Amino acid sequence: GATFPLASMGDCAVNCNNRHEIFAFHMAGRLEPIISRRYSLAEFAKGLALLRDGKAQGKIILEARP
Repeated sequence: GATFPLASMGDCAVNCNNRHEIFAFHMAGRLEPIISRRYSLAEFAKGLALLRDGKAQGKIILEARP
């Protein structure tokens, strides 16, 4: 996998290479986001509380569907 040292955060060339590497992983199907929970927009406060309390293990998805 890719590792991105904190020291490279301000280096534009390194950051550009990192983005290219991440995009290549995405295009190759090697990235799979971790989704903790899905909430409707009406339930966004529940998702926000999960993030605030540090209980989300991945992404919180807010769905805009009725």
